Amino acid sequence: MKKLIFTIWMLILFFIVSFEINAQWVQMNIGTVNISALENDGNFLLAGTNSGFYLSSDYGATWNQRNDGLTNLSIYDLALSGNNLIAGTGDGVFLSTNQGQNWHIVSSNILWHFAVSGSYINATNGFFIFRSIDFGNT
Repeated sequence: MKKLIFTIWMLILFFIVSFEINAQWVQMNIGTVNISALENDGNFLLAGTNSGFYLSSDYGATWNQRNDGLTNLSIYDLALSGNNLIAGTGDGVFLSTNQGQNWHIVSSNILWHFAVSGSYINATNGFFIFRSIDFGNT
């Protein structure tokens, strides 16, 4: 009987601890979009989706879409360094220096994964690796 009571208490404790661990994550939604990239600049949460670029200033509770200058809204990846934000889209690589308010194309290469260190950016299209030493401007 003591063994049964001990087992029941251990199961209850296990479920309580499991619930506490899972309770630390809170689901935040942009809407009915597929999110392909997330960045955080310390003040804003930035998201690249199949419907463009979104920015949240309240930790993901609300989102603002910012696509001025993007010619393709399918964003594969985002990269951030200082005020420079890069988005890889189906039309090429776009740069924003104002948290996504405006975008301009810096490369017609279709790239979808970025690694950034300062002004250096490395990117791939799945077959080749490309590098820019001035955050995609050349």
